[in-house]
Formats: sequence, C-alpha cells, structure tokens
Amino acid sequence: ASGQWSTQTNSLRPGWNAVFLHVDASHATLDQLVGSDPTNPIQEIWQWVPALPTGQFVDSPQIPTAAASQWASWSRALGPASALQRLAGNGAYLVRTTNTGAYNWRVKGKPVTPTYRWTLTGLNLIGFPTPPSPAPFFDTFLAQAPALQQSAEVYRYQGGDLGATNP
Repeated sequence: ASGQWSTQTNSLRPGWNAVFLHVDASHATLDQLVGSDPTNPIQEIWQWVPALPTGQFVDSPQIPTAAASQWASWSRALGPASALQRLAGNGAYLVRTTNTGAYNWRVKGKPVTPTYRWTLTGLNLIGFPTPPSPAPFFDTFLAQAPALQQSAEVYRYQGGDLGATNP
C-alpha cells in the first residue's frame, strides 16, 4: 500500500532560517527539490550530523585521528557535489535564502513520527512542536523535565544573520 503524502510549508525570511522537518523528503535529491527551480531563493541548506564518540587516537596520542566536520551541507553552487543530498524527516536544518521578503518553501514528503536522538557530545538541534496560539512559556513546557530545565542551555533562533544577540 502507498503511504500518505503531506506538504509542510516553511515560511522563510531573508538570511538564515531554522527549519525542522516533520516530513521525509528523501525520495528526491536537493537538486531536484530546490536546485532545479531558478525562482527558489534557497542558496544553502546545512544539517548538524553529530557523530558518535570515537577514539581520539589509534596508535599514539601524539598522532590524533582527523577531526571531520559534523555539518553536512548543500549549496546551489556545488549542487550534486554537496555532502548533503536529501532531506530526512525529524531533521533540523539551517536554510539560507536570498529572498527580499517572506518565501513559503513547500516540502512534500511522507509524514514521520517524531523521534529524537540526543547527543552529549555537541549541539542538539531539535524542533519542539507546540500550538502557535497560545504558545506555552518555555519553563512550563519543560516543567516535566526539571533536570533539563535547570541545566540545559537552550537557544531560540528566529532567523536572520547570526550575531551577538542572535540566537
């Protein structure tokens, strides 16, 4: 039987935008989803892909293993040569656009059940689905997890250029 398809609409502002996908769009490459449309203002898409902790050296501490970036990215300029090729559901992405106003990016895919894989070795870019109105206060949202509420560093990214006050 065929699965149900859904389209997630993401309102993108000029510059960098945080997007959490609730649909799996891995049926097509980013060149097919974004790059083939010259009117689409998306220039780059980045995803944090934390690696599981590995040993810091194999034979000698004086010869550490190479540290690779934990970011995978797609850019319009590199196209099929980009490391990031497909958009998976339950994924957090940073999307850079060159639009001058709001742009609605529609991503068609199969809806996925929310699952989160937390890591202790770096950033956890997680989307928290909440009702838009009335939106809960963050301290009440985390009230059921007091240890996380008291010790986690949580930032909100609303889009735009990164700077001292963003996020």
